[in-house]
Amino acid sequence: MTRVLPKLWWVPLQHLHRGAAQAAAWRPSFASRGVGRASWGTGVGVLVGVSMWATASVALCRPLDTPAYLIPYYLRDVRSRFEHYASVQKRKGGPKYMTVDDFVRALLGSPDPQLKSSSAADGLREIFVKMDTNEDSFISFPEFRFLMALLTSKSSDVKLLFNIVDTDHTGAISLEQFADVLRGCTDDKALVRSITKDTRRKSGVLHNLFGTRERPRCCTFQEVDELIHSIRMEVWKAEFRQYDEDRNDRITAEQFSELIASQVLGSHLPYFLVNNIRKLRGDTNTISLDMWIGFHEVLLHAEELGEAIELYAASGLPVTRQGFQRAVRVTGIPPLPDDTINVLFSVFDKNNDGTMEMEEFLSIMKKKMSYHYQAKPRERVSLPTRFAQCTKMVVDEL
Repeated sequence: MTRVLPKLWWVPLQHLHRGAAQAAAWRPSFASRGVGRASWGTGVGVLVGVSMWATASVALCRPLDTPAYLIPYYLRDVRSRFEHYASVQKRKGGPKYMTVDDFVRALLGSPDPQLKSSSAADGLREIFVKMDTNEDSFISFPEFRFLMALLTSKSSDVKLLFNIVDTDHTGAISLEQFADVLRGCTDDKALVRSITKDTRRKSGVLHNLFGTRERPRCCTFQEVDELIHSIRMEVWKAEFRQYDEDRNDRITAEQFSELIASQVLGSHLPYFLVNNIRKLRGDTNTISLDMWIGFHEVLLHAEELGEAIELYAASGLPVTRQGFQRAVRVTGIPPLPDDTINVLFSVFDKNNDGTMEMEEFLSIMKKKMSYHYQAKPRERVSLPTRFAQCTKMVVDEL
């Protein structure tokens, strides 16, 4: 069989010799080739160094807000959250409903299929049973959406809008007027449409506050405020009692720190927090239920507290335990017990110098009080811009 050779073999030999001569004319010397390789190696080294510095600076420049891709899909909007946690369907193909346990797990963003303690939400269950004419204490999606909007709205904002829409100055408003309050607080048009439907007022929260279409009633701000405060109280208790297995109204300092750390989603927990929580193992300090509730009462004023601490830190004074308590007092908030302050500083003292990492603390606390309900859309920043920002932050901290 005749072998077919590549076309190169059919090139005339003189052309090959001419090409070889031209290649030899352009071939660099060993010395110049060494310089070229050295230059090439130096260039690669510079690129590798820059890449490593960029990676390190971006890693050290960890944003306080959890990136969107680390937030579980079921916490990114209220509908997904409800569908994920709702476990009851009264008829095949019908709408889903939440039990009270589902409601607590949804508020806390719990990854667990059920509460650690079956009786943790007993107090909250009693509240919903009293409000529900069917006495099954199930929560529909519109009710869940309504409660989430109220629980995550500032009480002062609700009160201000309440007074604005109360044009008759009677101290009470209708459901239609209250829809305007929610529109101003949440900018959720779908929520406003859903709560004003007739079918939403047959039982449950809306029926309890505003009656039915046939027998409507007006609701005062005090009624709304008391309802929300009672729900918050029972949610805080349910969260606490998942660790208080002995029902002695006390948990360890380590358990307290774990409750705080659980508000950080994804793999976004800073190393110093992990390390500080580990150090609390075996700590004899305890946190009572009253201290836990008092801690949350302070967190309801997280924005005012943050402003006071920012001004305090701007004066050049370190935020020590005494400084933190002073910042709490000037905002008109009752001071926290020393035991609570000591545990907080044990968790958030980044450099072991007796001061608190306030930005981290306030960021986590705001997430806790908002129940991760209103996640900001992820801000997309180009790599060069992000690199420049992070490099500046890292250099400033050196």
